[in-house]
Order: sequence, then C-alpha cells, then structure tokens
Amino acid sequence: MILGRLTMMFLTAVSGSAITLLAQQSASGRTQRSEPPHPISLPNVEDMAVLPGGRWLIASSMRSDDVKSGLYAVEMGTARFERLYPDGGTADKSLSSMPAATPSGAACPGELAPGAFSGHGISYKPVSVRGGELYVVNHGGRESIEIFDVELPHMARAMPRLRWKGCILAPAGTVGNAVTWTPDGRVYATVTPVVNGMPQPGDVRFWTPSAGWTHLAGSDVQVPAGIAASPAGDKIYVTSFLDRKVVEVSLGRFPERREVSVEFGADNVSLAKDGALLVGGLEGDPADIMRSCRGSNSPACRFTGYVARVEPKSFHVTCTLELGPTVTTTATQVGNLLWLGSSRAPRIWRAPVAALKSCPGRIDVGAGTTGHE
Repeated sequence: MILGRLTMMFLTAVSGSAITLLAQQSASGRTQRSEPPHPISLPNVEDMAVLPGGRWLIASSMRSDDVKSGLYAVEMGTARFERLYPDGGTADKSLSSMPAATPSGAACPGELAPGAFSGHGISYKPVSVRGGELYVVNHGGRESIEIFDVELPHMARAMPRLRWKGCILAPAGTVGNAVTWTPDGRVYATVTPVVNGMPQPGDVRFWTPSAGWTHLAGSDVQVPAGIAASPAGDKIYVTSFLDRKVVEVSLGRFPERREVSVEFGADNVSLAKDGALLVGGLEGDPADIMRSCRGSNSPACRFTGYVARVEPKSFHVTCTLELGPTVTTTATQVGNLLWLGSSRAPRIWRAPVAALKSCPGRIDVGAGTTGHE
C-alpha cells in the first residue's frame, strides 16, 4: 500500500495535479444490510496469503505509530491468531530447511536485527506437502524481500512455523510494495524508484539467481502497488494506485498489455477461487490519507474502502462494492468469505463472496457508515 515507506515523499509529490486523479466519487446502488460476519481484531493487515489445506493463512501486519509490524498465523475457521515473526513463540530457528525452489542468493547480509523488521506485501509458494516459502517485502533496516521457510502443522492445535532463511535486496534506489512468483523460479515485485528523495513512476521487476533484477517489459505504471501471477504463470497483474488501473502483462518474447479502470485507488490484487481478480483499494486524496492514517486507530483515518471483481478473460470489471470506512488495501477469498485487510485499520473485516455476484453496490461489513446511506 502507498501508506508505508513513501509517506513523506508522496505528501509533496502528489499534492499537485496527480491528486485530481483521485477526486471523490460515491458508489451508487443499494446497501446490503444483512448481519456481517464478525471482524477479526488483528490490526494493520496489509496483505494475506492462504496456506494449502484450507485451515491457515498468514497475515502481514504493517507498522504504524501504534502497531509493531509482524507476521501472524490465523486459523481461518476459528479466527484465532498468533504472532509468528518476529519474537513469536512458533518462529523456530531449528526448523529444518525445506528444498528451496528459489534460493535467496549470496548477497543477503544476514537476518535483520531484532526490532528492525517492517513487513509489507507477502506471497506464499508451495514447495512440498510439508510446506513452502514465504516472500515478504520489508522496509526495516533495508529495502528487501525477506524469505522464510514455512512448515505446515501436523497436529490439530499446532500453528504453522516460520524460519528465516535469506533475503533478496531490492533494486538499488527503489522502494518495494508487493511480491509474487512464477513456477519458472522468478520472483516479481512492484517497485518505485526514488530520485533525490522524490518517487518516480514505477514498474515491475523480476529476480533470478543468475541475473538479479530485470525490468518487466510493458509493466510501467504511475504508482505500482499490488501484484499477482496467473495460475499458469504466463501473466502478471499489477495495480496502479493514482490512475486507478489494473494492468495485465503477458510473459514471453512478445509481451502484450491490457488495462482496465476501477472506481478507486487500486491497491492489492489477489485471485479468487473461480480465477477472477479481486482488487482492494480505497477512495481519497493521497496526501489526506497519509496525514490522517499514521496511527491505525486514528479517528480521522476512516477512508472508504472498495473491492472490485475483474473477469480475467474479458478483462472487465463485473462488480464493485463499497465497504464503508474500512481503509481497504487487500481482499482475499477465504472459503465463502472475503477477508478485507487494511494497512491502517484495527481489524480484518469480512463479507460473503456471494456479494460480488449479487453486487448490491454497498455492503455492510460492520465498519460503520460514511454518510452515503
């Protein structure tokens, strides 16, 4: 999400004409008022990764004035959660390393100092039936992608376990946001170059052990935020926050690019179980968002959140839902529910996935109202 490392830079950079790209809009349509599923009191969940087996997900809680960054295991059926890293009881230094499909490389200077970790976007890659690798964009102590082994639990009440195994240093002079991977061993990230303290238009880069970081042709956007790979690994999806776009870039010798506009500042993107793209984001003047949301419980940080469903074949938006003052930055399908996280909200909101089919326009997730009702 744009509310992280680039906060002070964007206060200056977007105070001019770029702000007009995010002029206030109100959603139309009726509000669905059925009793929303109970929210989960885990703050600042900027991104989520569902683990195989249908029982656990890992949530990345982003740092703010009143919240320390951390990686949490959340049991999807009960909503109980526990901190895994750093300083979590289930972070295990002795965890045996599983086969790594993407080695971290020799350039990583070592594990971060205690308290330095500041996580952002995350992505889970299955490696074996026992677990896989977790990639985490980090801003604390260095700009990097931190890599963890994940061991799935075998016992009924056991939590997943993490072990830090390495890192990939971010491209020089850039700030990262989101990360994903493809089966060919590439790691992809959205990055924003910074020149003389000012953010520049960004893009997607991919990393391999042999070549390091390479620009992905056709991926240039204004402010790259979320990223996801297609199930076949032949397309990359990236969001551009300021100009409200979702961009598809095909991979191969002759890349093709498609774009679709959404009604809000597009942030994270994930894949629904039916293959659709779920785009989370929020409405507001970027400078106002950054000023108001330094603390996750700030009463001024109540910007309207949204989720949109994009059909991948036609690359059209089939539904947009207004979610009230949720400051939404991510939407992830968990069973028959949408879990809606935010880098600056005190809880994970939840809503029925079916709402994206009936598409009432606005839906009550228990966050209150924004004056549109």
